[in-house]
Formats: sequence, structure tokens, C-alpha cells
Amino acid sequence: AGGEAECLVLKHEQAVLALALLDDGRLATGAGDGKVTLWTPSAGGAGFTESGGCRVSTPVRGLAPLPGGGFGQVGNDGVLRSFSSDAVEQHASAPCGAYLLCVAALGRGSHQLATGGDDGVVRLWAAPPPPSALACLQELRTPGDVYGLCVLPGGEIFCASDEAGAFMGGGSAQIYWNRGDDIDSVAAQFAMRNGRSALLAQLAAMGFEAARAQAALERAGWDVDAALTMLLG
Repeated sequence: AGGEAECLVLKHEQAVLALALLDDGRLATGAGDGKVTLWTPSAGGAGFTESGGCRVSTPVRGLAPLPGGGFGQVGNDGVLRSFSSDAVEQHASAPCGAYLLCVAALGRGSHQLATGGDDGVVRLWAAPPPPSALACLQELRTPGDVYGLCVLPGGEIFCASDEAGAFMGGGSAQIYWNRGDDIDSVAAQFAMRNGRSALLAQLAAMGFEAARAQAALERAGWDVDAALTMLLG
């Protein structure tokens, strides 16, 4: 932290379309040839070493962490798959009839995932380990194709939907980005700004002065319960 950033290149045979940081600290990347590669941090943080992976029969559009180092994967075939920590497929949904373009975990350590695709539907899934089955819990329709998903600390789902704008918490907000910008990064930054504003507003509504509330949230890593404990202490 505070040091100069370094650029590390992890070579792939085809374009990398997805990546996720797994719960056990490894990195997962997904490419256009259907290959998912797992990378383990090298000793001393000097880079990453390839440490396994798998291949699916579709371009990998999205990856998301599952507890214990597992992960979920989506792609052009409209199927959500879940994998164990050693990249063995555990579940596969029926095709939804659309390209699935993104997937996100509903909180760190959660067995629930959200997927979005070019049919404009956000689907919420339970993805428990076997023998329990993968199950679609809910479908939420948006006005446009869903290119990116981000889950806020409070559990709200934020999605980026092409010309229809960005939707969060039952409302909508119009945001813009430059051609060529990474949509997931834009969505995450917008969600972080708006999520932090919501947390600050929550404490302000309890009667705490804004500057003091923000300082407590920053010290608590934007955990509203921890910040409230500080303010009341």
C-alpha cells in the first residue's frame, strides 16, 4: 500500500474476458477459448504461478468466487457452472437462452450468485456444494442488456445495463463511460461511491455529524456496524 504499482503480465493464448479473486487468495482468469486458469501468488508477492484450471465449451464471460476457493462461471452458452477449489465442475444450470455476460457473488463467503445477460434479466442463484442442487431463486428484469454486476456491502445489487443506464436498490441512475473503458471497473467505482454515500446518510439519519460519521466509517473500512460502535463508544 502506498508503493509504486507494478504491471505483471499473465500470458494467455486468447483474449482474457473475465477474472476473479478467489476466497483462498488465488486469481482465476477466463479466456475466449473457454479456458479457466488458476494462479497462485508467488512467495513474497512477486507474481503468480499457474496452478491448474479447466476448460468449458464456450467463451468465459464471467467468473465469481465461491466459498473455499471454488468459483462460478458464465459464458455465451447461457449456462451457470460452479466449480470446486480444484476446478472440478460441480453444477451446471440449464441454458437460459441468452448470453450470460457477468456473474457476481452475493457477498464474500456466500453460496449465492447473481448472473446477468443479453436478455436483460438478473438471475439470483443458490450454488451450494454437492449433494445440494444449483437453483434459480429469483429473476429480475431490467430494460437493457446486463453487462456488469456489483454487490454492495449491504447486499444491494448494482447492474450496468447498456443504454438503459445503471440500476441499484430498486431505483435507477444514468451514468456514462468512454468507449473502451472497462465496464466492470466503471460499475464498481460508481457502486462504491453511491454505496458509501448511502452508509454515510444512514449514520447522518441517526443524528451523527457528517464529518465525524465519515471519519468513523473510514477507520472501520466502511463497515457501518463497526463505525456505529466507534461513534457510540
